[in-house]
Amino acid sequence: MNMKRCVLSLVLCLLTAPALRADFTPIAGWDQQLFPSFLIGTAAMKSDAREVPVKYLGDPNGLLGVEVVAPQDDCEIEVTIEFSQYAETSQYLGRLPKQGETYTVFPKVKYRFDTLS
Repeated sequence: MNMKRCVLSLVLCLLTAPALRADFTPIAGWDQQLFPSFLIGTAAMKSDAREVPVKYLGDPNGLLGVEVVAPQDDCEIEVTIEFSQYAETSQYLGRLPKQGETYTVFPKVKYRFDTLS
């Protein structure tokens, strides 16, 4: 499914410090594409026991997310993915520990498997 044909918005919502926002880079599947067969085929897979890097937050098997640089230490963050035709609104709420560090954030996406099949 081509990302350009689907309505996909990755929104880095308000970082909770007043009027503080951060630039981000969206991450979407492979070359901006998602494959329904992959999503369906891997839906029941559990994550392996590998260690997840400290700068990787959220779903360890995520395909939709953002890269963001922390604007300050211990910064609260909310990442929302809206992909209405193929998934419910999905969020990640957390903290970016260290200012100036780049973090990769993947909310756990709640796919609508009935529309993917």
